[in-house]
Order: sequence, then structure tokens, then C-alpha cells
Amino acid sequence: MKKEMMLVGAISLLFLAGCQTKNIMDNISINGQNKSTVMTEEHARAIALEVAGFEGGDLASDKGSYNANSKTWWFDVDLPNTPEGCHPASVVYEDTGVGKINWRCTGLKTEENINGNFSLGNEQVDVAVREYLQNQNNFCWQTVEGSKKICVFEKLDSNELFPHYLWVRCGEFVKNGEEVVEESGSSLPAEISYPNELSFFDIDMFTHRIPRDGSLYGEDIKSIFSAELQDRVLQYDATVINEKILETAKAEL
Repeated sequence: MKKEMMLVGAISLLFLAGCQTKNIMDNISINGQNKSTVMTEEHARAIALEVAGFEGGDLASDKGSYNANSKTWWFDVDLPNTPEGCHPASVVYEDTGVGKINWRCTGLKTEENINGNFSLGNEQVDVAVREYLQNQNNFCWQTVEGSKKICVFEKLDSNELFPHYLWVRCGEFVKNGEEVVEESGSSLPAEISYPNELSFFDIDMFTHRIPRDGSLYGEDIKSIFSAELQDRVLQYDATVINEKILETAKAEL
């Protein structure tokens, strides 16, 4: 009887193992730990294709890209009814084998973005970029206790995804009676980058490049900005963005 129970138990375990979906990695497990955390591109592609199929789509390419930081495989996908401004990918997590769609949406163009270009087209992105700029000493600093740091930017490029090329205007403002006064500030072009595969915004993951001062300014402009943007940067008129930051400061103080 004991042998029969052990045999039934073994058959049950085999049956359960056979019912696992592709969301579970095929790696051999020893004491509950994966023997290998490396998933082949072929294995990841099969899962990505299945995930895309659930959404009624297909892989846009058989070629995937691997992100070592998040331990994920990314495959571009073609999905029906993809919203404007979105570039969906099928993402497979190496440690679990779970796959899901990341829409990678930058959002629709807002009226402000169309008219003034003082937005990246998505409020969540705008807030994250402004918060990042306000916390970088290259752009913003505080010299007066109780002052408020404010940053605005104008989008110079036509990119839907990062990196973005901006004219950044930051300032430190205080209110003196009914008057809003700028105590310190900066105005400069910048490249702002962020991992496009992430669907959330962490200001610690933003990076930027800005030109150096003096004789190196022109050299860095050529290094950072594309040929089509270089003239716009070198001839930038800050009149409107200066009005924009003052208007923002008056509204927030």
C-alpha cells in the first residue's frame, strides 16, 4: 500500500509539472533555486509570441533585445488598435518566465505641446522631467531659504521616445510682497535620456548631457545635438521661455 501511495504521488507530481504554462522557466531547480538565471533568446521569443497572440497580434521582428539591469527580453510587436503614440513590446522576465505587453506610450499631443511645445505630450512624463531637472545642480540650485525651484522646458526635437532634446529654463523664485523675484537661474540646451522600456518614472534613472561653457560650447553642441538641431540651439531665442517660467512662478507662489 505504501509503495502504491508513493507511485500515485509521483504520477501526480509529473502531471502537475506537465500542466505548467510557458510562464514558468524550464530551468532545473535545486533546493528551490534556479540552476541558471539565463533564458535563451529562442525561449524568450516563444513566450513573447504567445503573449502577443493573446492580444491578437504578432512579433514585429524575430530579433529581441536583452536588458541586463531588469533581466528582461524585449520584442517589438504589431498589435491591432494600438493607441497613437504607443510602441508596444512583448516583455519576458528572465527570472520568472512571465511575459506581458508594455505599451511604451508617450501620450497624445496636448494643445500646449502643439502650440508652445512646452510639453513632451504626456503630463506624467512632464512632471518627472521637471522634478529631475529641479534636483540637478547643473540646472537648479537654492541660495535663499524658503525659495521655490521651478523648471520649464521647450522640446526642440520631434522624437516620440527618449532621448529628448530640450531647452531648459530653471529658476529660484521668492515672493516679495506682490512681486515674484528670481534670485538665481539657468537657461541652456540639454539632452535628457530615460530607459524607454520602463513603464514608470524614477528620477534616479534619468540622465542628461549639457554643453560645457566657453570655447568648448560650440564643440559640445555638435557632439550632443544632431545637425538639424544645432542651428536651432545656437540661435535659440529665450524670450518666450522666460515669459513661461515667470508665468509658472506667479501661479505657484
